[in-house]
Amino acid sequence: MSEKIMILGAGVYQVPLIKKAKELNFTTIVVSPNGNYPGLLIADECVFCDIKDEVEVLKHAKKHDISGIVTTGSDVGVPTIGYVTEHLGLSGIGYENAKACTNKVRMKRKLLDANVNTAKFAVIQSKAEMQQALESFTYPVMIKAPNLSGSRGITKVYNLDEALNAFELATEISKSNEIIVEEFLEGEELGAEVIIDRNGNAKVIIHDRINFSGKTDVPIGHAIPSQCSDIVKKNIETELLKAVEALNITCTVSNSDIMVVGEQAFIIEIGGRMGATCIPENIASFYNVDMYELIIDLCLGRNIDMSFSGSGKANVSRLLISDKAGVIKGIEMPDVSSMENVEAFQLDYGVSENVRKFAVGPDRIGHIVVSGSSVAEAGSELDRLLSDINIVIRG
Repeated sequence: MSEKIMILGAGVYQVPLIKKAKELNFTTIVVSPNGNYPGLLIADECVFCDIKDEVEVLKHAKKHDISGIVTTGSDVGVPTIGYVTEHLGLSGIGYENAKACTNKVRMKRKLLDANVNTAKFAVIQSKAEMQQALESFTYPVMIKAPNLSGSRGITKVYNLDEALNAFELATEISKSNEIIVEEFLEGEELGAEVIIDRNGNAKVIIHDRINFSGKTDVPIGHAIPSQCSDIVKKNIETELLKAVEALNITCTVSNSDIMVVGEQAFIIEIGGRMGATCIPENIASFYNVDMYELIIDLCLGRNIDMSFSGSGKANVSRLLISDKAGVIKGIEMPDVSSMENVEAFQLDYGVSENVRKFAVGPDRIGHIVVSGSSVAEAGSELDRLLSDINIVIRG
């Protein structure tokens, strides 16, 4: 009988993880609310419940006698992973540390206590407190809900009226009584994954970001290798390793958002799970390592090889997005499956299906990853291919 892996979430970002676990001959126990989630169609067994319900998920983990529990691309289930691993003695991030990684207030305080470079911030609970806090900030500032991921509940504001509206939005969608006012840092935004094994050994992989500008900047693509300087890379690595230690993140891949100002690196956020928006595919193309298999090994407490180096293909990824909500009426595009430089391509929706206007990551309608002899060449070829893809959407 094969070992059982419990995977939290059945959305588009968990599908490759489910497929990889099945390919490795694990029985996949996928936990998700019942609904139109693609991972439910390929799971060996489905558990229909809220992945935030720690007690219920633990009950099913015991029932199925799982060997490991894991997720990717979403913060929602990370505290549940910590809860289950501690109760069952499995490999993974601890419960309190998982909660700190998914609550920006706890996270920022731990970063501050450990002298990790991070943006100046204040925690407020009312509009009156916000008005008072804003007196020590210079516009623009960021208003953030503390407990949401995927850029939800985050707004960049330029005046008091916008700040008050952003406060209302953040409290409404997060149901939190604490909201963060954060300094807006002007610089270059990058991202990174930190692989941390059971012994605390760590490896940092830095990637450049391509952003969509809305209420805040939302990543819609990444590029590897990063084009930042060696000194900036060193500074990023130094701050990230301090952050990982401060939050005691272990046995996972940790995704982080970084702002580089001059040559200084500031850790904006750091999580307890691997990033989305094609990051695993970007890494696979350049480093020749399967990140989905790697996080499965980590959740099982296995030793992993972190000696790999970037000897593969420079590449750039991009989400396919729509500037309006509606129904897909037609898809016109070249046969990318026959193109050697297309490392990955996926459409999440087909003709006659509804799509959302893009605002945050889950509003995507697909993705593409293109390689080249350099990031610049890959980016140019990606832009050319995107101009040849025509997805007709009627509102």
